Amino acid sequence: MDITCTIIGIIVLAAFIVPFILLHIKKNNEKKTLRDFCDENDITVAEQETVNHYTIVLDREHRKFVRADVKGGSINSVIIDIEPGCQCDVDGDETSGVSLRIGSKKVRLTSADDGIQTNKEALHTAEVWKKKMNEMK
Repeated sequence: MDITCTIIGIIVLAAFIVPFILLHIKKNNEKKTLRDFCDENDITVAEQETVNHYTIVLDREHRKFVRADVKGGSINSVIIDIEPGCQCDVDGDETSGVSLRIGSKKVRLTSADDGIQTNKEALHTAEVWKKKMNEMK
């Protein structure tokens, strides 16, 4: 009798646990990684830096700049083609927020409400990436 109850208990427990395990596995498989995103968009990562809540990627082979927010398995991104001779500049300052201007396009790195410390870091990051992109001429 005890063995029968134990077997029934294991079967009932498995009936409740297995669907949760399968759901968790399915959810993990649906999450998109930055690597998947780059593969789908034919981006070859030459340089990459994660800053605060986003990642910056430079593809020297295909001359592309990518700013990607990876949150909860989804990716919100900006992809800019860097034309030959294209000039990159930094817009903004520590109090108003920081953006990179690549040719005629602008990519926001911070907003005014991110805080001065974050804006200082973003300003430094923007200067570094400005130099890298301007060297690609």
